[in-house]
Amino acid sequence: MTTYSLLSVQTQLVLSGVLFLSALSQFAVCLYRYICTGIIKKCVKEFIVFILLIILISFSVSTRITGGQPIYAINIPWAFFPLLSFVVAFDGITSFILEYKENALRLSSDSVRQTMNGLDSGICFADESGGIVLINRTMNQLIFGLLKQYPRKVESILFAFRKNAEEISDLGSGKNVKVYKLPSGQFWRLSVIPIQESGLNGFTQINAQNVTELHNVNRKLEKENIEIRAAILKMGDMINRMSDLAREQETLNLKMRVHNEIGASLITLSRLANGEIKADAQAQICALEEALSYLSGAKLDSCAIDEEIVAFAKKMGVELKIEGEYPENEEIKGLTVAAIRECITNCVRHAGGDSVNVALSQSGDKYEAVITNSGDLPKSQINEGTGLSTLRKKVEAAGGKMEIKTLPEFALLLKLYERKNTND
Repeated sequence: MTTYSLLSVQTQLVLSGVLFLSALSQFAVCLYRYICTGIIKKCVKEFIVFILLIILISFSVSTRITGGQPIYAINIPWAFFPLLSFVVAFDGITSFILEYKENALRLSSDSVRQTMNGLDSGICFADESGGIVLINRTMNQLIFGLLKQYPRKVESILFAFRKNAEEISDLGSGKNVKVYKLPSGQFWRLSVIPIQESGLNGFTQINAQNVTELHNVNRKLEKENIEIRAAILKMGDMINRMSDLAREQETLNLKMRVHNEIGASLITLSRLANGEIKADAQAQICALEEALSYLSGAKLDSCAIDEEIVAFAKKMGVELKIEGEYPENEEIKGLTVAAIRECITNCVRHAGGDSVNVALSQSGDKYEAVITNSGDLPKSQINEGTGLSTLRKKVEAAGGKMEIKTLPEFALLLKLYERKNTND
């Protein structure tokens, strides 16, 4: 087999050069690993391989002259050189790639710096004297935009905001936290945080966060809250007007009914007196007395039957729950229905509730009604308005009693007694 010593000088130089390049790959891995880790032990293998290859190359090219012919120090198969070069180069490239990947996953000062520079928020650390020891790209750019120079001291950062930005009071301003509006229209929150860690006493952390979006959302919410409050006030006025309209409509219906019944009864009685018609005079007199009872307050609108009071509650947006049965006595039933109607109105107007509960009971000639509602609890003793005062007068005129309780919740209690009619 042809040995390395029998090759031409040019071929030997080429093979030695290739081996030298492969040796350089080992040296490159050794140098890169030391730069990444700073640990010499991890670089020993590549450095030893590099030295051995250099020694091998030096022996392969060293000669001595004997009898006019060059004598080489080594005499090995020539294929050993390209094979060794390939193995060394492959190992060097593989080691370099693995070291690169490990370095990408390894936590180092450079990785910390890259991470900080990738933050959207500005961050800075200063020592006891106020000198900046670490600052990220966002904070640098922010201060440069305000001062046209990069900061070197903490005072430069604070001065940049105080001089070139407008301080505002919302978004969490405090002793160590300030919010500034920059000339660009952005809002930034600046925080100065003393570090209380062992070995770091006296160091300070300065944070700058872009809170422009938060500021805009707060302004939008404030505007919407104002619109909501205005809408609530408008709805309250509408409910009050609806209640007044319902009262006026009820009064008008009552007047029309009384007018029609009295007019019809008087006409019938007049024709009876003149002998124009024949009819039951006593029945007409009873009808007239019934119509007049509306004006005397002894009787309320008896047409407010179950369907009508339920419809009224639905119209006011109130759920009406009734336990028990209405009394058969029309006068007591009218007073009960009027009380329920008044409580429905007050539930919406004063308590802001959406349900009214009615408990009806009867014992002999005594009838009781307990009316409660949902919504806000009374904060003090209730002053009776026009509706409750009128209702109390009519209940007492009918020989009954009305009581209002506020604890533990609002309740209207009616005690009514059936009055027997005696005809002389």
